[in-house]
Amino acid sequence: MVVTENHNYVANFEPEMSVSDWNSDEIEIYPNPFNDFIILKVGNAIIEKVEIYDLSGRLIFNKQINKASEYTLETGNIFKGNYLMKVYTNKGVKTFKVIKK
Repeated sequence: MVVTENHNYVANFEPEMSVSDWNSDEIEIYPNPFNDFIILKVGNAIIEKVEIYDLSGRLIFNKQINKASEYTLETGNIFKGNYLMKVYTNKGVKTFKVIKK
């Protein structure tokens, strides 16, 4: 995302991979809605990083993961609301809508 001289936000969206490259069914995210944690399971992939964005596109949470296929993400410091979570793995990137109760 880029802020222009006029203080406008410009976001460029590019496909990170095709649907045939990686099936999102390989990722389990629960519970959703969540309270203080989210469990991520990625089957035979390896989690590398997780980012959470508010619906205006602002990055509010960023966590590097130590090459795990299952991870419990502590989210106690995130306010209630709707978010987009990007899960980066060795097979690609998938985005999910998540809700904090």
